[in-house]
This record gives sequence, structure tokens and C-alpha cells, in this order.
Amino acid sequence: MSYETTPSSPTLTDHFGRMTTMVRASLPIMIGMFADMSINITDTIMVGHLGPQALASLGAANALFMLCLMFMFGIGGMSSALLAQAITQNNPTHTQSTVHGVVATTILVTIITLFTMIDTQWILHRANQPQYIIHDASDYLNIRRWSLIFICFAVVYRGFLSTIGLQYYLTYISIGGLVLNIILNYILIYGHFGFPAMGIKGAAYASNIAVITSFVILYILFRHQKKIPPVTVFKGLLSTPLSAISHTLKVALPVSCALVVEMIFWSGNTMMAGWLGVDALAAHQTIGSIAIMMLSPIIAFSIMLMIQSGHCAGQKDNHGLRHMPLLGILFMGCYSLILFTMALVVVPLTAPHIFTLPETVLNTMISGMITLAFTQVGYGLYICFTSILKGFNDTHAILGISTLTFVIIGLSLGYTFGHIMSYGIMGQWVGMIVTAAITACAFYIRFRWMYNRPHTIFNKVKYAQ
Repeated sequence: MSYETTPSSPTLTDHFGRMTTMVRASLPIMIGMFADMSINITDTIMVGHLGPQALASLGAANALFMLCLMFMFGIGGMSSALLAQAITQNNPTHTQSTVHGVVATTILVTIITLFTMIDTQWILHRANQPQYIIHDASDYLNIRRWSLIFICFAVVYRGFLSTIGLQYYLTYISIGGLVLNIILNYILIYGHFGFPAMGIKGAAYASNIAVITSFVILYILFRHQKKIPPVTVFKGLLSTPLSAISHTLKVALPVSCALVVEMIFWSGNTMMAGWLGVDALAAHQTIGSIAIMMLSPIIAFSIMLMIQSGHCAGQKDNHGLRHMPLLGILFMGCYSLILFTMALVVVPLTAPHIFTLPETVLNTMISGMITLAFTQVGYGLYICFTSILKGFNDTHAILGISTLTFVIIGLSLGYTFGHIMSYGIMGQWVGMIVTAAITACAFYIRFRWMYNRPHTIFNKVKYAQ
């Protein structure tokens, strides 16, 4: 049986045109994600005015908070794929069962996650963080943890709305959430309009209010959409069949675990930065916030890659699948120009005017921007390649390779360069560059292995259907 359905190979110009078309299609998602991720950098900037200790505490708290979020995002992020499969069957009963299955699984996972955050002080202490950081970070986490349920449901509803073609609304909701968060930060962190100055606690309350507001709007939009037959979200939830929950877990759990593995790598580096002192952790937190913001175009483009990969696999177009990694490489080649411009020009010129930090922290942060750019290139290629694998349901391989490269190799390199060889925070950042490069190469090799076995790809897609 032949899987080659496209006899002629497209030129590099054809690939570039296809890449730009995908970029245009992903713009609404890109803008929304950029606004969502900008919340982290605005928190960093505004908390930074309180001093390096407050900024370091925010960094330690976010490392733990994001670790919990990533596990839930795997469940919420798969909601669009699951709903799309149900809609194509044109069976309202199955669509309703799918929605209930995702919602019930989300509640179950959120309860488990909340249970793990009961004693945040103990977790931070076991991570060998200084006592003054543990106090402020645990105060922040004790407030923020209650927003987890709303954040996860917001991700689920975003997936549902994107699937039925209402993604443009998500852009406006994300921008509105960012604006609301900035206004509330100004009021609650510093104490304005009669409110007391709450410091880092004010940032936690502001984020919670913004998240809950976005959730309410998303819930109303989904309840009143007209694209698919009306479905209920919470009514009848207790009668959700166990088969719907188990199916959701089976599809999404490997993705969730892979995201947790990634966050163990990033959070582990943050905790190790805390061992080097407040200045190192503050610089690491600032760079991390910039990195998260700059990831949004990469993630948005990778979603389009996943969709295209799924189409090729479903149509048995092995020839079209062959060129998917090249589209990711072309995109990252173009986007790297923006990354290095940010690292070498924009941040050095603007950071002293934006961040109120000691000169030593600013100098460390500016020096580390070039390592961030290299890391983002490798990490971006990794995201693109894994999205292609997700397109034909190769999720278990993603979990296995991520565990090897991020946790076993990545954390070992960071500890070796940063602490054993005594290169400090710069050594940790170099370790992150090497880890990102190894991870990208590993997933490209995995893709080539799968590409040379088209029957395996077809069987994975056929089994999912």
C-alpha cells in the first residue's frame, strides 16, 4: 500500500508561502495567548517595584503554581480535539457525553491538584528555599490556589469555543483580562482608591479576580453559542458515564504528564537559582517572565502545525507529512530574528526604565538575554516537532522523551554547570541551552522514525477514530 499522495516536491518558496498562510491563520490565537502570557510579565514588573525579595518570592511561587497548572492544562487543552471528534459524528448525545466527560475529569484533576497545595510552606522548605522567600511565596500561593478551578475551566471553554469557530472572541477576552489585571495590580499592590497596599498578596488577588471574570464570560458565551446543538455543562454532570471520563483521561493524561515534566525542568532551575541568592533568583524570574511572553507566537503556530499534521495523517498523505518539520524550522528561523533583536537591542535599552531592580540584578538579567534567545530557538523547535507528533496521536513517545531530556539530562546539566562547576546562574542558563538543543534533536529523530513507518502512523489515527 502506498501512502504517497503528492508526487511532486514543493519548492522552498512554496514552503515559505504555506508557513506565512499558517501564521496568518494563527494570529487570533497568537494575540490572545500573548495577552494571557503578558499577565506574568506585568506582575513581574509591578511586583519588581517592591524590591528583589518580593520579586524572588514571586518567582518561587510561580514555579510551584505553574507546575500544578501544567498538569491541568493537558486535560483542558485536549478538550478541543475531543469535542471536534464528537461533532464530526453528528450525534448530539455523544457531544453532550463528551462535554460532561471533559468537565468531570477537569473537576477530578483540580481537586487532586488542590490537595497537593495544602501545605505550600512544606513544599518550598523541601525545595531548600530561604525562609524569607518561603513566607511571602506561601502567602501568594495560599490565595492563588483557589483560582485553579477557574483557570482550568477557562482553558476547557477556550478549547470548546475554538473548535466551533468562535476563537476571535477569545482575543478580546484575553486582552480584557490583561487590562483588568493591570488595573487591579495598581490598586491592590500599591494601595490606591482607598484600598490598603497588599504587596505580593495584592498581585494574587488581582490575578484571581481577572481569572474568575474571564471564566464567567467564557461560560456565558459557550452556553449561548449557536454553532452546535445546545449542550449543558453542569446539569446532569453527576450521571456522566465512567467511560467518558476514562476516555478523556486516556487521551489527555500523557499530554498532562509531559507538561508536568517540562515544568519540573523549569521549576527545578528556578529552585536551583534560589540556592544562589535573591539576586540570581530575581534575575531568573524576570527572564522567565519574558520567555513566557515570547512563547505565545510559537505555541499558536504549533497549534496550526498539529492540525495540518492531523489532516495529513488522516488522509494517509505521508508525502505531505514529510514536510511538516520544515515548516516549523522556517518559522523558528524567522522568529529567531525577533528573539535576538529582543535580546541584543530591545531589552538592554528598555529594562533599566521598566524594571525597578538593583543594578547587579539588571546586569545579570541583561547578560542572560542572549542565552534566553538560544534556549527559545531550541525550545520552539521542540514545541513544533511535538505538535506534529500530537497530530497523529504519538503522545506516549512525547512523555518518554521529555522525561529523559528535561528531567534526567536537563536538570543534571543545570546543576553541573551552575553549582558543581560554580558558574552560577549563567551556568544554569547554558545548561538550558544544551537541554533545549538535545530535546529538539530527539523529537526530530522520533518524527523521522515514525515517518519511515507510515503504517504505524495510520494505525494510531485509525485506532483513535
